[in-house]
Amino acid sequence: MFVETLIQRLACGDTFLFEPELVSPGWEKNFVESLATQLSSGNTLTEKQAALSIRLLKKYQNTLEVFFKTKIDLDNPVFAHPFRKLHIEKTITVRNGTIQVKFPYDEEIIKSIQNFVSEAAVVPEQVYTSSITKSYIGAWNHEDKAWTFSLREETVLWLGSNLLSKNFTADATFLEWYNTINGIIDDANEYAITAVKTNSGFEFRNASDKIPGLDTDNVVEFLYHAKNYGVSIWDELIATNLQKTACSPVTTTLLNASGIVYIDSRAYGLENFKDLLLFGGPTLIVIPGGSEIKHTEAWHKYASSIGIENRDIAVMFRTPNQDNGGFNAYVKENELNNNIHDTTKIVFVSTKIPKPLVKSGIVFNTVINLGYYNNMHFSMNILLTSPANIVYYNDKKPQGATICLPPN
Repeated sequence: MFVETLIQRLACGDTFLFEPELVSPGWEKNFVESLATQLSSGNTLTEKQAALSIRLLKKYQNTLEVFFKTKIDLDNPVFAHPFRKLHIEKTITVRNGTIQVKFPYDEEIIKSIQNFVSEAAVVPEQVYTSSITKSYIGAWNHEDKAWTFSLREETVLWLGSNLLSKNFTADATFLEWYNTINGIIDDANEYAITAVKTNSGFEFRNASDKIPGLDTDNVVEFLYHAKNYGVSIWDELIATNLQKTACSPVTTTLLNASGIVYIDSRAYGLENFKDLLLFGGPTLIVIPGGSEIKHTEAWHKYASSIGIENRDIAVMFRTPNQDNGGFNAYVKENELNNNIHDTTKIVFVSTKIPKPLVKSGIVFNTVINLGYYNNMHFSMNILLTSPANIVYYNDKKPQGATICLPPN
């Protein structure tokens, strides 16, 4: 009698569905039911499963012999099908327009893949993670018993960089893509637009005429100017120059980051924003409701202390007249109710973007969000995601943001 038949009887599976239970609830019942389900779906036993099955069947041998009315020789078991061999190879293959990764169970590799998928699925512009995006990037395929990834440059690079060193074997197509992408990255350092230090100052290499230069001997000012035009690569002379400059951690983080930067307001005061306000403008400061007078007064006074004049600051909102914070009076007394003009450096808004601001055509290079997260109008959402410098300055870190590490 086949071992597979005996397993199905213990599990009351297949043709034995309505037979009396032989195994009490517990791990034994769960085990045989799992094997029975596996067999019913067309998967054969592994050698290890077979050995465990024989041990369990011997425990119920007498009961099974009574049921089948025959002697059962479990010392010389007979199996209906050859053992299923577990997949022990580690492979990366391109299949049907996707990348398929197979390997024996390895908790460390699985965790690293899950972390990669989660991080790649984060959309900083929306500050949320989409499960749909996750499945698009990569997911476990139960049918193929493999991880399946979409064809993306970032995915090819990650898989090649993190799995090939763990004895994974990749097919020729994947290796061609991986080597090609790496070659492009290496060549990009030679042909990419780069900020360079010269005897006369700073300039751009490989740049089009549409990117203007800047006559300055201040490396921080030039690098903010470069970032505003999407240039994030600089030569070793600039790197050395920057190291010798007494930059705040905020400046250092922003110059080296792309996307959202989170700065903990409990760790850093406004004095750390001097370079950003002087060189990263025009700047939009978004103030959450309920803290209008507190934030506006603090930022206005600091801006004034570093030489930004009232006429170059515009407060584009008001609070109800009955408020007792004195916000409207403060704006009027300091002549901050200005229109947008060519030299405007700082603009304050609250929960929405006013029409005069949109009509002005001003382009912000920097947004400092002081805590406005939820229920954003699409126009506010665009302004909070498009500039070169996007800063969240409060006590709540948004997902996917680069963190300005707190001082020691």
